[in-house]
Amino acid sequence: MPLEFLTETKAKLIDVNPRSEKRGPVDLVSAVDLRLQVDTTNAALEQLHPELCAWLYTESKQAQLPLPEQSPASTELRFPDLGFPLHWGSETSGYSLLISTGISDTPDIQLHGCKVHKVALSAKTGGTVQLFFTVSCSQGVTRAEVGELGTRVQHDVWFSLLQAEVAESEPD
Repeated sequence: MPLEFLTETKAKLIDVNPRSEKRGPVDLVSAVDLRLQVDTTNAALEQLHPELCAWLYTESKQAQLPLPEQSPASTELRFPDLGFPLHWGSETSGYSLLISTGISDTPDIQLHGCKVHKVALSAKTGGTVQLFFTVSCSQGVTRAEVGELGTRVQHDVWFSLLQAEVAESEPD
């Protein structure tokens, strides 16, 4: 199942890897790999597999404060001795990554034709999940975008990650 963040979501930009990608026998194009970390609720696990949250979490036996409507009631780790991070072996192409640097209301960096891969997760007691994933793009990446992203390493950014058909149907 595809991993998506349809609304602006806060993430830590862990790493930026500028590189060149070969096209044809001699042509090189600019490309970039972005490693992101998102702290979210365990409900996001359903994007990877519908049973993953139920496999990792069970209902807490302690009294809890009321949870928001979208949060699952399962917040206790089912296997607290399980080592994390867990690596998820799928990769999906055809994404648009929109990043806001906080300067304007519109996304400052728009990368299209991206691939999402190297997904890993760390489940925490209380229902929090840290998702780690890499977004790779070589379609129309500019030096200015790579330079701006390079200055944001280890900083928080706001982003949206949309599959191509979702991104194309969004009004301009």
